Amino acid sequence: MRIMLIGWILNFVFFTQSLSQDQMLEDLGIALSMNISKEVVRRMYPTLKLQLGGKSLVLTEKATAEKALRTFFDNHEALSFEYTTPPKMTNGLLYRMGVYKVRTGEQYRVYLLFKEKEGKYYLSTLSFSAD
Repeated sequence: MRIMLIGWILNFVFFTQSLSQDQMLEDLGIALSMNISKEVVRRMYPTLKLQLGGKSLVLTEKATAEKALRTFFDNHEALSFEYTTPPKMTNGLLYRMGVYKVRTGEQYRVYLLFKEKEGKYYLSTLSFSAD
């Protein structure tokens, strides 16, 4: 009985963590599709590598990251954003890829990499590369 209870608790903890990861990824996808830079950087890792169409920045402050992303969004307003891969875990890192379509017809491949800190995943790399 005790082993069964421990197994149930562990399943609940991992299931709940998985749900919270899924919700975080869903929220981030919505923020990208609606050009909400503040929401994108809300779950930023202490250091964010931001690649925006050829420019590469390493940022340590959310305000700076938000400003850089807002500038990109102002110049590349989203028509849509869709994930193209399911979330994948490798060596403690979570990553996912998607497609960001711009109203002008441009399209960007988006790569998102998350690092774990204190049991939660935070955005560590966000890359937009032109297709």
